[in-house]
Amino acid sequence: MTANVFQMPLPIDYQPQPKKVPSSGKPKGWSYLLAKTLAFTKDATHAIRIQQPHSEMVPSWIKKLIVAGQCNTIFVEDLQLPLSEQQQIIELCSLHSVTLVNVKNEKALTAPSLQNVCVGPWIN
Repeated sequence: MTANVFQMPLPIDYQPQPKKVPSSGKPKGWSYLLAKTLAFTKDATHAIRIQQPHSEMVPSWIKKLIVAGQCNTIFVEDLQLPLSEQQQIIELCSLHSVTLVNVKNEKALTAPSLQNVCVGPWIN
């Protein structure tokens, strides 16, 4: 996987765009953030922040969010998955049209232009 770097204001200023209505007739568009230190901005719509559980519980939480069917995007702070879990989650993301984003708050970057930098990789 390659790492993408982009500057993002913290709290995360992200406005999810609900996906087109699937064949089931229900709109799909919630974005979730599993994080310990990051947050969406207060005016973010269709966005839910969940306190990140212990690392061994994160894969099962991600799978539950994906399979629930109302998820558009999942942001996870400092996501580290075992290879087997990663493969299962990638398949679920593909099957349910969910984007999974690994967000890292890089505090080591000290240049003013690099403050509030979040680092990928992004899994579609």
